Amino acid sequence: MNEESPDTKLQMEAKEWVRRFRQMKDESGLHAASGWWQSTIRDIEKRRGKQAADELRAEMNKIK
Repeated sequence: MNEESPDTKLQMEAKEWVRRFRQMKDESGLHAASGWWQSTIRDIEKRRGKQAADELRAEMNKIK
């Protein structure tokens, strides 16, 4: 079994969240997508901590 590095997992997760955000924006508009993302990132921060949420945001910003 080939285990992925933590960086690779973060990159894959960031790509998936960017894809979901773009889909939400296309379907519901920027305002709704932004509200959805703020709620989602708050939930991630509660579960994994602020540092993990900040790292995810930073990785997503590289992809955008």
